[in-house]
Amino acid sequence: MKDVSAISGLMGSYLLKGWIMLGDACPSCEEVPLLEDPSNGLKYCMKCSPPMISSRSSNNKLAESLSNEEKLNMFTNIEADCTNKESGKITIKNTLEENVNHMVVEISKIGVSALNSADFSIERRLDIVDKAANTIHKLLSIYMLDYK
Repeated sequence: MKDVSAISGLMGSYLLKGWIMLGDACPSCEEVPLLEDPSNGLKYCMKCSPPMISSRSSNNKLAESLSNEEKLNMFTNIEADCTNKESGKITIKNTLEENVNHMVVEISKIGVSALNSADFSIERRLDIVDKAANTIHKLLSIYMLDYK
């Protein structure tokens, strides 16, 4: 469990950056109020799932340079990375929240433009959703094994 003063300090730093404190508590821990990132509307709990700003800004630059097809293939790469590192569960545990948050952001970015595009058949759309769900399931399985 994170120290209360560390969580408060983290929340304060994001509030000073213009983030919005919501009236809703985190659905996971039910202790900490959620903060909303004004740039993308995503909600974060500073205890359970603090944002990874340093990697997210570099990921945003990378995402801007990739085509929609390359973005969709990132799910396969994340899934393969997860499978290859199952023996190094500590590494996966440390990157679990970052990977899941990144996947959610990327799905929201490409969801409207790419998944609704005529370029993608229904089979391709289902494959994308299936890969994302399988990757999240694998990451959560590894995460749960580390805490048993």
